[in-house]
Amino acid sequence: MKLNFMKTTKRTVEEASDRLGDVPETQRLLYTNVCALRILVKELETKSIRRMATTGTTPGSSVPLPISDAKVGVTVVWRDIGAELSSAKVLLTTVEESAEFKECAAVVEPLVAELTECQAEAEKQRSAAEEAIRQKEEMRARLLKQLNQVLETKDTDRGLVVSMPDVLFDSGQYTLKPAARERLARISGIILAYPDLKLQIEGYTDILGSDEFNQKLSEKRAASVRDYLIDANVPLDNISARGLGKANPIADNKTSAGRKLNRRVEMIVSGDVIGKVVGTGNGTANPPAYKPASQSSQ
Repeated sequence: MKLNFMKTTKRTVEEASDRLGDVPETQRLLYTNVCALRILVKELETKSIRRMATTGTTPGSSVPLPISDAKVGVTVVWRDIGAELSSAKVLLTTVEESAEFKECAAVVEPLVAELTECQAEAEKQRSAAEEAIRQKEEMRARLLKQLNQVLETKDTDRGLVVSMPDVLFDSGQYTLKPAARERLARISGIILAYPDLKLQIEGYTDILGSDEFNQKLSEKRAASVRDYLIDANVPLDNISARGLGKANPIADNKTSAGRKLNRRVEMIVSGDVIGKVVGTGNGTANPPAYKPASQSSQ
């Protein structure tokens, strides 16, 4: 919503700029020259005041401006700031009181004011968006650190991926060991401290056994983790689970060590509050529906 609003503001800036561009070139040039003359008057006034402070002369009077060069000696250049300032003010007053400029100002000044206002609003929203991104990045880094203190967690394009190793389940089963429950309890406490986080639970196996067995086991393990987190008060609408069987190995299935790494459950933590939203994936089966702890298999 904020991004769309910023796009609207950007278009408004462009429209205001286009409207100003539609003003006849002669009027735009006249207004630009008057603005430059106003700046010149301000600069001369500032120089005059500064010289008064150092020389004791009256603002607007003739003041010597020395220019020195040690290599060629000292040369003093006299510049009549008072005369320049007086001439600039007379010229500015004459132009500003002319009918041509008054007609020009009546057209240009409202458009300039509109453009300036639009640019200020766009800058305000840009700064707010940058601050929001900074806060999300800080929150993401803090959450990553907290999760890593419980289970190995990596920051990926999908979100923060928390990995539960196979050793936290009984061999070939989907029941959670006490160590797994203890870690999931800590994970749930962390997740509950961050509003609106989304969790996607994904179960994986190695290549040993039939495809049907591995698919069912991955689904049930993912469901066990999901059910535990829901019982720990993680909102049901914020968590989903699926099994992917032997898909997406992270190590070589030809070795015992590699197969051990592939037997895992991953929790992908995402959400707008940390700058990422979990993807839905495709072509995967859904685990059994959630059952309260009192009805779950022991």
